[in-house]
Amino acid sequence: MNRISGGVIAPKGFKATGVASGIKISGKKDMALILSDKPCTVGAVFTTNIFKAAPIIVSQEIIKANPTGIRGIVANSGNANCLTGDEGIRNARIMVELTEKYLNLPSNSILVASTGIIGKQLPMSIVEYGISKLVQRISVENSSSLAAEGIMTTDTKIKEISYQYISGLESFRIGAIGKGSGMINPSMATMLCFVTTDAKISYELLNEALREAVEETFNRITVDGDMSTNDTVFVLANGSSSFEVKEKDEKYQIFLEHLRATLNDIALMIVEDGEGVTKVAKINVVDAKKLEDAKKVARKIANSLLVKTMLFGENPNWGRIIAAIGSSGVNIDPLKLQVRVNNVTIFERGNFIGYDRNDILKDRMITIDVNLNLGRFSYFVYSTDLSYDYVKINAEYT
Repeated sequence: MNRISGGVIAPKGFKATGVASGIKISGKKDMALILSDKPCTVGAVFTTNIFKAAPIIVSQEIIKANPTGIRGIVANSGNANCLTGDEGIRNARIMVELTEKYLNLPSNSILVASTGIIGKQLPMSIVEYGISKLVQRISVENSSSLAAEGIMTTDTKIKEISYQYISGLESFRIGAIGKGSGMINPSMATMLCFVTTDAKISYELLNEALREAVEETFNRITVDGDMSTNDTVFVLANGSSSFEVKEKDEKYQIFLEHLRATLNDIALMIVEDGEGVTKVAKINVVDAKKLEDAKKVARKIANSLLVKTMLFGENPNWGRIIAAIGSSGVNIDPLKLQVRVNNVTIFERGNFIGYDRNDILKDRMITIDVNLNLGRFSYFVYSTDLSYDYVKINAEYT
């Protein structure tokens, strides 16, 4: 697979930028705009949290009204516009309308997203200033990185990626930016991810591919087990390339493969940039009787605070992993269970092996392999440790 530079502006016909409007008192960038020079088909996946933020409600309305005529995305960070009542919904609509007005676009052509502090109204005079600034800058400061910076909250790194597919006379590009650092837990995670592509694909096929790719990427990550109210993934496909997906054939699989790789890269960037993270753990559960059993065991280990602190302390308290498995609600046969950490067997046939050295926890990347030996189903999830810095960051976040 051919990785290229450019992020969301790598595909033909897309521009992007980010600015500091003043929403964040720090003076850091807090607004972003992505714009296509022609209408796009949109794919979207949102948080499953019952308390959905105002921009999600508004974007869902826009997609329902105009699923193949979207021209761009406007987003802000520093304020989630969530649990803000009718005023919050009005403000999200105003963000859309102002962007459309400044760009001279028809109604229902801009999507909206927000991330940040919950429960505060957006400062709309500042937001309008930011939108006008975005529109002025997007042609002269066309940058995926600036847009990525504009949606960061507690992130420490810009998250962007892009790929290109070429075969004969056919080619397409796909790019993405994302944000996310804490409150990461399926489904999905506290995160925003905006994807652009110049492939041509129908609304139905795009959303089917997106759902499949999200399940295999964003729904496999967790930092702290908390689910956000603002999680959003948008895919804008403007059809400017020579590559067209008409049905679920080989071309669909090629597009899905590139979409999955794009989302997976952003997902791993989010985990690796998790708040206070010093360790990233991949939990593999194999040979479960049912897929749901494999999911339960993997997620139980991934979200166990005792396992997370064990990883941070590099302390080989292996009983914490076994206890998490045993409390997962899955019917486990201890005599068939095998657990390995970084390829070292620590438990099998109902007994600890007796390996108590902590050097296998020194690496930043830790792999925990769990073999239930009960069936043929498997599942994996990425998790992190829990550090002093995580507590400090979230205790002070206002």
